[in-house]
Amino acid sequence: MLNRCYSKTSINYSNYGGRGVRVSDEWMSFYTFYNDVQNILGWNEDLLLTGKIELDKDILLQNNTIGFYSKETCLWADSHINKSYTRNVYKKSIEGISPKGEAFIFNNMLAFARENGLTAPNIYSVLTGSSESHKGWKFSYIFNNI
Repeated sequence: MLNRCYSKTSINYSNYGGRGVRVSDEWMSFYTFYNDVQNILGWNEDLLLTGKIELDKDILLQNNTIGFYSKETCLWADSHINKSYTRNVYKKSIEGISPKGEAFIFNNMLAFARENGLTAPNIYSVLTGSSESHKGWKFSYIFNNI
């Protein structure tokens, strides 16, 4: 993560650091990073060690052109789901149905969560089927024809 964000000799630098992707100051310390990531949504050491999950900075900030690695913006995602969020494949919007039945379409999970008294990791849990609802809200993906 640090290498591809800060080392211009990294093979992935152009897709990360070259685009402005950064890492939070707190995560510059491996000790802090290691302790934080174990408390992030989706953490499972066995799945990590077998390559089935990856740390993702984009899912909660859908359609945001510049990701940011931090405990607030990251989650552990299934490798296949994570790959569907690459920079050139942002074709998903999210529909949220409020407890009153009102429909909302949005792309930025963090912003929507803040505006509506929700939490982005719990929205993501509904989207992945881990939870049925979050505070009475239902969420589903909308696939755009881009």
